[in-house]
Order: sequence, then C-alpha cells, then structure tokens
Amino acid sequence: KKIAEATQEKGMNKFTSNAPLMLVISEEPPCKGALLGMKYKGLDYRQIDVGILAAYITCEAAVQGIESCMIGWFNEDEIKEICKTENPIRLIVALGYPSPDDKPTEKVRKELSELVSFVE
Repeated sequence: KKIAEATQEKGMNKFTSNAPLMLVISEEPPCKGALLGMKYKGLDYRQIDVGILAAYITCEAAVQGIESCMIGWFNEDEIKEICKTENPIRLIVALGYPSPDDKPTEKVRKELSELVSFVE
C-alpha cells in the first residue's frame, strides 16, 4: 500500500491502489567487469537489463491472465525508505489490477513506421 501511495504524486497512477502486488526494481552498483565494459562502450547495461526484466515480467503476467503496468512516475526517496535501500529505483511494476469496475484509459500509440525503420 505504501509503494502504491508513492506512485500517486500529483494525482498520477490512482489505479495502483487496486494492485495487490507492486514489484520495485532497483539497480545495484556495477561489478568491476561491468564497470570496465560500461566505460569502454559508453553504455550502462544495467538499464537495458531492467527493461528486459520488466518486459519478461509483464509478458508472463499477460500469459497468466494478470494485468500489469510499468510505472516510471514515483517518489524515489519514499520508495527507497520503504524498501530500506540506497540503490536507485528504476521501475515499478504493478500486478493484478484493475478492479472489475475500472475501465482502462485509451492509449494513443504511434504508428510502427514512426518507431521503426527497416534497412535492407
């Protein structure tokens, strides 16, 4: 319940009150090998890993018939305190909502052609 409340600043994410499970995904400091790769390639692979993890969680939830939502709007300081961590909080996944009377908000999505280009 406290995690759900920490996602509702400025009236956002009110549906999280109905979520029976909130997964908090944090980021550990990189090990020496990863740090070397990050500096050499100029990429922070941890953020990629967080995205992959969240995608797998939400895909499996869908297979199991469980609603899910990735949440990027949250009070990080409150969640760090609740979870007793200093690690950055990168993402929260709400699982198991909505209530039967909730209606999902209609999403406006970009066309695939606006997001992807194919090179032959």
